[in-house]
Parts: sequence; structure tokens; C-alpha cells
Amino acid sequence: MSSAVVWFRNEPPPPRHEVKFTFGGLLSAPKIARNVAVRALSEETKWTRFPVAATRRKLNLPTVADFFKIKRGIATGDNSYFILSEAEVAARNLPRECFRPILPSPRYVNDDEIEADHEGIPLIDRITPNLL
Repeated sequence: MSSAVVWFRNEPPPPRHEVKFTFGGLLSAPKIARNVAVRALSEETKWTRFPVAATRRKLNLPTVADFFKIKRGIATGDNSYFILSEAEVAARNLPRECFRPILPSPRYVNDDEIEADHEGIPLIDRITPNLL
């Protein structure tokens, strides 16, 4: 058993500072190690890619988020309560304007592009209206 003393200083790192990411092996002899500049880390949204992958080259191209609002719902584990099929909506005589379509799991989407009808309803086989 051994002890360790760690010092932290509440100040920004010096210019050109690098952080060492390691993975596997021993603390003194990791299988993979990579130094990454703090500046590069500040531009990354997640650091889980290090040390296996290098920093990403910054591209000034639009992303999906530039065109759409992306949301992820709460995973409750009970989709049968929160998600109704078209048949269930019709059988319960519920107003269609109170629902919005949701896309199925990506494993059920076979195409690279999803077309929509004149009301914005995606034209795919497994569409499910979702209560707003």
C-alpha cells in the first residue's frame, strides 16, 4: 500500500500546457498514452476519445444542430404508456393535433434520407405519434 499527495492550484494552466491521457497497463507503464493540448481539450465536447484517438481537425462546416433542434426524450422504460400508434389514437378518438410523430429506433430506418408528407409526417413504415 502507498500514499499519494496531490496539489491543486486554482488558476488556468500555463500556455501550451498538455494533459497526459493513459489507458490500460499499469499506472507507471500504460499500454496507451497521449499528450493533448489544453487548448484542443477546450474545443472537444467529450474527452472519452483520448488517448486512443487524436484530436479532431476543426472544420467550419455546418452540422445537423445548425439546421434542427435536437432533443432526446426521457427514457422511462415504458413506451407503451407514452407512445401511441395511429390505430390507438383513432380507437380512442383522440385529437390528432395533440400528437406529434416520432421516429423509430435507428435500427428500423433503412434509408439515408427520410421524406415527409405535406403535414411534415415522416414517410417511413414505423411511425408512432407521441403525446406532446
